[in-house]
Amino acid sequence: MPWGKVPGRIALSGYVQEVLAHGWDLAQATGQETERDPELALWTLAIAKRILPPEIRGTEGVPFGPVVEPPADAGPYTQLAAWLGRQP
Repeated sequence: MPWGKVPGRIALSGYVQEVLAHGWDLAQATGQETERDPELALWTLAIAKRILPPEIRGTEGVPFGPVVEPPADAGPYTQLAAWLGRQP
């Protein structure tokens, strides 16, 4: 993987995270619904919290900004976007 040698399940979750995060970006930018299948987003968010903790943000090789606090009523896709440093 571009980010190093990892187990297959982590590689798969990385690509799912990419699709969900950039899908959220596109939906947000074009005024479309950003929330879809909550189960998929919750699974991806749980993995992201394990492999992208706040402590490693801003270090070399980690292309994610600080975690952003999502709104209290944020759905799982918006929570994921905020965890990845996007402004919901």
